[in-house]
Amino acid sequence: MEKFNCAQRLEQFMYWCIENEIVASVRNFETICKLGNQFVYNAAHKTKGSVGSEKILLVAKKFPMLNLEWLITGNGNMLKKKIDEDSITKIRKEMIMHLISTI
Repeated sequence: MEKFNCAQRLEQFMYWCIENEIVASVRNFETICKLGNQFVYNAAHKTKGSVGSEKILLVAKKFPMLNLEWLITGNGNMLKKKIDEDSITKIRKEMIMHLISTI
């Protein structure tokens, strides 16, 4: 079984957020995290899969449910055992505000 690199795990988490309606789209995820356009795709598919600590910190600040050990090493579960519903609500509100501002 092939082990995913950090960027590929970040991409998996991003798509989990989209599927669970925490964010609306890839671009919305990247905007909320203050990542460049197509950062996640490029890191996962066009580089060696490394994600700098500054970028990981940006994602971790916005998504406290993300298990950083899993993201960095692949060990453990993608999500922390306890997911704070208030954090998810806050992220969803930020997503809506971003979407409104683009209209």
